[in-house]
Amino acid sequence: MNINELRPLFEGKRCAILGYGREGRVWLSLLNRLGCCSEIAVADMKPQDIPGVTGIYGEDCLDRAKGYDLLLQSPGVIIKDKLTDEEKSRILTQTEVLLRLRPCKIIGITGTNGKTTTSTLTYEILRRAFPGKAHLCGNIGIPLCEIVMENGLMEEGGHYIALEISNFQLVNIDKF
Repeated sequence: MNINELRPLFEGKRCAILGYGREGRVWLSLLNRLGCCSEIAVADMKPQDIPGVTGIYGEDCLDRAKGYDLLLQSPGVIIKDKLTDEEKSRILTQTEVLLRLRPCKIIGITGTNGKTTTSTLTYEILRRAFPGKAHLCGNIGIPLCEIVMENGLMEEGGHYIALEISNFQLVNIDKF
């Protein structure tokens, strides 16, 4: 498996990245690496100077991004009832995209309390069992896509991820 297997998902699409925090920057890096979108936009409350993208900024940025083929959501962007069912069907999260491809073995940890403790403990077990092949990411502060891209997990097998997943990261996932 390699990162180019993601190309058909984005090929020729107009993609709007919803939120330009850490995960939004990872989305942009991924899309630029693939180089197959017809247009990339960033929708954020705060104006940014981002070369090569269409900027959609201000209070109404989500409303103006609705016309794009794919809405690439960052976990900090709360959508709730702001979109129709059809618009929600065009939302993708990094977690969903990578879980579809399964670039490595992923142990997802979610729940109300104890996610960070359980994720960290799981990671420590994996780290000792598989030295150099274990990773901790997700809601704990490191985006899943960042770990996959920076460590070449699409190209190199045998890795394990302890993935902390919040309810905000799960809410719009269609396929898990």
